[in-house]
Amino acid sequence: MSEPDKTSKERVGRVAAALVDDGKLIEAGFAMFAGKCLKGAPDEQLAAMRVAFMAGASHLWASMVVVMDPGAQPTKRDMRRMVNIATELRAWRSIVLSYIARPRGG
Repeated sequence: MSEPDKTSKERVGRVAAALVDDGKLIEAGFAMFAGKCLKGAPDEQLAAMRVAFMAGASHLWASMVVVMDPGAQPTKRDMRRMVNIATELRAWRSIVLSYIARPRGG
């Protein structure tokens, strides 16, 4: 990893940690999503998208908590499941990024 990439990743990590500490990580994620994807959207659409975003985050969290094996240490099955979740999210990330990059009329 190049030095600028490492520095940028560390900065993002510090910001994310501060947001988690303040209980605002998911809220900040929606704000960034809305700022990129929902510019000029009516308030009703923003509210509906916020509920959908938070429902997705809630579903992921609840599912992770339920499917993890008991115990303090992650098992091989836990790790495999986390890799599967990460793989699924990585596939969606490319879709989201292409949507963000799409030119908008206006």
